[in-house]
Amino acid sequence: MAEELYDHQDAILLMFQESHALDRRSLKNILERVSEYIVMFERLLGEAARDGRIPPVHRRLAANIVTFLPTMLALRRWDLRRRMSREAMLDGVTAFLLRGLGASDRIAVPARRRRTNGSGRP
Repeated sequence: MAEELYDHQDAILLMFQESHALDRRSLKNILERVSEYIVMFERLLGEAARDGRIPPVHRRLAANIVTFLPTMLALRRWDLRRRMSREAMLDGVTAFLLRGLGASDRIAVPARRRRTNGSGRP
């Protein structure tokens, strides 16, 4: 999910910046779409908790956090892009979310293949 949100940063930033200018119907449509994602993640988090992949969590709160935190990459790109690579941002957000959900010690997440700049460093 973080990768998809990262790849659509311009649209996310535009939505946050200009949502105040939308008519009520358009804003309602956007919020309904966001709500659909929250409900989907509530379901996924419930399944993960039942399967023992994460401890029980307040699903609505966790779903809101999981769907919002990756948008931070778009909202704070003015700072982050100068200091870290795309891969480091995505890995960092993913690791943060997994730790927050209590999943980092319960599931193995394959390391992302990193591009290097020739020095062996990403």
